Amino acid sequence: MSGDQNGEKQEFWVDNRRNSEKNGSRKQGGEPNGATMFPHHSTVQKMMDFAAAAPKVQLLSEAAEEDAAPKGVSTSSSRKHQKHHRLKCHRGIDAWKRWVQWRRSQSAGRRRSNAVTLKENILDCSASELNDGLCCFISEVKRPDGEQYSTSSLFYLCLAIQQHLFQNGRTENIFSDLIYNQFSTKFTEILKRFQPAVRAGGSIQSRVEEEFLWECKQLGAYSPIILLNTLLFFCSKYFGFSTVEQHRQLSFAHVMRCSRTGKDNTKVTFLLFKARGTENQAESDADGVPAKKRKKNEAEGKKLKMMENPENPLRCPVKLYEFYLSKCSESVRQRSDMFYLHPDCSCVPSSPLWFSSAPLDGRVMEAMLVRTLSVREVQCRQRRALGQTSGY
Repeated sequence: MSGDQNGEKQEFWVDNRRNSEKNGSRKQGGEPNGATMFPHHSTVQKMMDFAAAAPKVQLLSEAAEEDAAPKGVSTSSSRKHQKHHRLKCHRGIDAWKRWVQWRRSQSAGRRRSNAVTLKENILDCSASELNDGLCCFISEVKRPDGEQYSTSSLFYLCLAIQQHLFQNGRTENIFSDLIYNQFSTKFTEILKRFQPAVRAGGSIQSRVEEEFLWECKQLGAYSPIILLNTLLFFCSKYFGFSTVEQHRQLSFAHVMRCSRTGKDNTKVTFLLFKARGTENQAESDADGVPAKKRKKNEAEGKKLKMMENPENPLRCPVKLYEFYLSKCSESVRQRSDMFYLHPDCSCVPSSPLWFSSAPLDGRVMEAMLVRTLSVREVQCRQRRALGQTSGY
């Protein structure tokens, strides 16, 4: 099946402004931080065509799922496999209700002037109320047996809550919208404690899988900030980057789209990152002798590749990077000192440009990276590259 055929069946467009007016989330949550839902398509040109079209809602159909299934795999068996790895929203909702009930029991008979408004039905919470509630939730929620949740389990619960919001017409993003900044900041600090355990067989123990991020629209081309998050995720996973400093080494001038012909005469496309020269990365000691080069990138001086994903163009690093380039001004596309750009807060889906010429704030990058590094597949790939695991 060609990428075009797959893309035509998998159109996805949500107009956040129209949905917000319909369900009141605009009133509750205010204007999102560049996180309006945007078109997501299999080819750059068709992505741009969608951006020029009138906003519409066309969710994935059963036919799209049929076409999206891997060749030789029946849809029914594919669904069974997906169910095993599907993000279970009820876990997050149940944990939220249990926590609200516990908190009410703790405050029974006591009045607190600054008490957070708690509602068992999370959909009844305004964005502001949910931001306040989530700040307390991630610090206080416990398992049914009273034990603490692991940090990756907390992330799982928050993803489940995010998915529940999306499924019920609430288009705000608790991880990136400005009104959720207090929660996002606090959650980032908690998630920094994540220390993945390695099982006896060598596999990584984390409750968060990559598929969950795609499922609840934290990866893809749904908005400028999600597109940036996706590129950072890919670079962490495939280049092995684990620090903001390493990601800062990326630049438009040093990331190139390349292609080669495989052994079976098929064309293979990939992104190639050529690390910058080291002449500016060596410092001199007081006596003039160059100090040891800083370890900004373990692969410094090497060429790192990120292969295309022809089986699923919607998740293809090459196509998503091309789409990113198409939404950046020509003046920055050859810059050798920047890669992740700050979203243009005034842009809409039909805007020709989604990004300014200013670099993305370091705190935003750190929050993205902290979430990315808690994903099982990312940890496994990085550790496997270091020979610390047996694979995933």
